Amino acid sequence: MITASENHDERTQKVLELLEKIVVQAFRDLITGQLERRYGDPLPKWAKDRIAGATYGEIKDWSINLLEAPRLEDVFQSALVRDFVVMITSRLREEYPELLSDENIQSLEALQSALESGRI
Repeated sequence: MITASENHDERTQKVLELLEKIVVQAFRDLITGQLERRYGDPLPKWAKDRIAGATYGEIKDWSINLLEAPRLEDVFQSALVRDFVVMITSRLREEYPELLSDENIQSLEALQSALESGRI
């Protein structure tokens, strides 16, 4: 049997979950507006999809990235992806400098962009 206290706790939990959804959606709307103003309206589908599934933490990171990101793709770059690409590029430069042709650098940048946008 559910007691009045348990029923109250369930209602409180549901209200908190609803509030969290409302707040996160408000932040999604805010970052969408900021990105459209800076990079053009409408945003590409991949960017809208990323925003639609974003957590509060991701939106917070993106709002900071937005301040300095020269390209829309750069906004969605996570520190992990950035560090990974920097590490790989650095290692290639040290151990295999002959592999770093302009074409290979462009391939690394394309990989980075695809990772950031969630296309892979």
